[in-house]
Amino acid sequence: MLERQSLQRVPDQLTQLCSVWVKSKRDSYLELCQKIEQDDFLSIYLRSHFKEHWSKGGVMTLIKSLGWESLRDRIAEAFLHQFIHKKYPLSLEIDLAQDNIDFARRFDFLSTSGNQRIYLLGHLLNQTNLDLEEQGLSVLIPIEVDSILSKYKSRSGQPDWLIVATWGLVELAGVDEAERILLESKGEWGALSKNLTHGEMDRFLGHLLAYGYAINDDSFFITETV
Repeated sequence: MLERQSLQRVPDQLTQLCSVWVKSKRDSYLELCQKIEQDDFLSIYLRSHFKEHWSKGGVMTLIKSLGWESLRDRIAEAFLHQFIHKKYPLSLEIDLAQDNIDFARRFDFLSTSGNQRIYLLGHLLNQTNLDLEEQGLSVLIPIEVDSILSKYKSRSGQPDWLIVATWGLVELAGVDEAERILLESKGEWGALSKNLTHGEMDRFLGHLLAYGYAINDDSFFITETV
């Protein structure tokens, strides 16, 4: 499970970019361009790496030439490299960010096209595991979570939160009980909390709060369902 003391925040720039639902290339690309152009670091850093694209039309040309996902992966690579080596890479080849990509593919059955929130969760786990690597530790989502979620394939606008919540229940209550709780409660907080002891509920909320802290997102906590 996630614990706040073992996590460092995902860079706000990546959180904001991954919060854009890329439904329509025209509108979504415009929103992504605005976010990059308004960020001093990203705009300068990307301009220095992609001078040719930039000279032909700035961020929009860069996104259209590389494809948004390819550019996003390179931005994630830069942040992961800086996280580990305390400096940004001189070249943007996909290496560290490959785990982000693999994680997004693992749970792609939960997400609608253009939704990037699973990628965001993957980045956090990747970043956390890179940080814990020297200690021989890791934070992994049990394969049983996949089994539960794949049975119902409930596509969600916030699939990352669905994965995190299911993960917490599996760790606390076991696979069969977690599945029963999710089915009977239908994700409603009141019904869900009745199935957990006070101590379990404290740990469950701590797990969710840790994820919200790490991606700087509290919107999940003002809803009534998981």
